[in-house]
Amino acid sequence: MSTKVLSQKTVLKADFFQINEVNLQLKDGSKRTYLDGRRDPSVCVLPMDENGDIYLIKQYRYMYEKYLLQTIGGMVEHKLSPLESAKKELAEEAGMQAKEWLEIGRYNAATSILTWEVIMFFAKGLNMVEKNLEADEDITLVKMSLTGALEKVFSGEITTVPSITLILWVDKLRQLGKI
Repeated sequence: MSTKVLSQKTVLKADFFQINEVNLQLKDGSKRTYLDGRRDPSVCVLPMDENGDIYLIKQYRYMYEKYLLQTIGGMVEHKLSPLESAKKELAEEAGMQAKEWLEIGRYNAATSILTWEVIMFFAKGLNMVEKNLEADEDITLVKMSLTGALEKVFSGEITTVPSITLILWVDKLRQLGKI
């Protein structure tokens, strides 16, 4: 016998996020109740200029009570595709548009109690446009080499999973000559 879902109900629903109460019958026959969180998908973008430099953002994150260095990104808005959301975030947070877009990959950012999909994009052919930060965004654009970003990943200066994953994937694809 495998684990079986007996019942499931949403106990909290907010924009882009919900918490479900799930009652399970475990394979040993016992029953257990869990709370799990489900976030709507998000996008992250790594833009690269014609010189091979990349752009990250330094953003204040109140949950950490500090600024984090990370890739550009945000939630996939309900009426937008992941690519449209990525383009919107690049313009809003970095003040950039890109002529060329490549979806690098998707992964499930999941723990035993929280899950969501992250869609990663690489962008090039950049031109500057007006930034349009939201009222709660305190963001500075940071330009550096991909090697510099890798050093910051391995030194612990870049700590968010979407940022680390995208930087490592872009580095590998460059090594393979695919971007």
